[in-house]
Amino acid sequence: MNISIREVIVNDKWGRVTRASYKKAAGDYQHCFTEKKDWQIEERVRFAKLVQKNTNIARPPIIDLGCGDGKDLEIFWNVGLLPVGLDYAEEMLKIAKKRCPYALTLQGDLRKPLTFIPDKVFQGAWSCSALPHIPRSELPGLFEEVKRILVDRGVFYLSVRSGEPGLYKIPYLDVEVYREKYTEEELCFYLEEVGFSILDSQTTMTKTDLYPTIFGQKGKDIRPAVLSSD
Repeated sequence: MNISIREVIVNDKWGRVTRASYKKAAGDYQHCFTEKKDWQIEERVRFAKLVQKNTNIARPPIIDLGCGDGKDLEIFWNVGLLPVGLDYAEEMLKIAKKRCPYALTLQGDLRKPLTFIPDKVFQGAWSCSALPHIPRSELPGLFEEVKRILVDRGVFYLSVRSGEPGLYKIPYLDVEVYREKYTEEELCFYLEEVGFSILDSQTTMTKTDLYPTIFGQKGKDIRPAVLSSD
């Protein structure tokens, strides 16, 4: 008998399946998705420049929410940021630490309050492909937490792979996870509701999925002109 997404969330099967799947796949995951497309590299550099533009700190601290195996941590260190990686799967964090030993890594659940992180400590927050693992009902709470840990005018980047909701098989890996389907419009709505300004948003289309990507900034009525990276 099929069970509803609501029942999956209430019984926390959502979290248990996700964690078990990434534990199982951690060793193989680091060898997949190794090549980033030009636009993906450009987004990471753009994020770094936006963060650096807002502060005089030599290496501004940023947090990667759902850092996985640490590929982005390594990039952020190389472009002058001080990255902190947070992930649900301990096995992923071990790989991330080996990949980028300069980064601090933290184990935590994005579906729960990040009480171990102080207020206003990060200049930027990055989340690539982690948000589909967050049930829709819990997304506003996560955005509130991101706002809390960011400094005023801190930069928040997020991107999601927007496919069909429910159980999803990760490409090239023999594991399944639960995911939500989010659109660019609703992500912007949730961000603005909790107090972010939208600097830029777009949706990239691939053969199978849509990829909404958003640059936000903590605070209301911030001019998009701040996006200039010159």
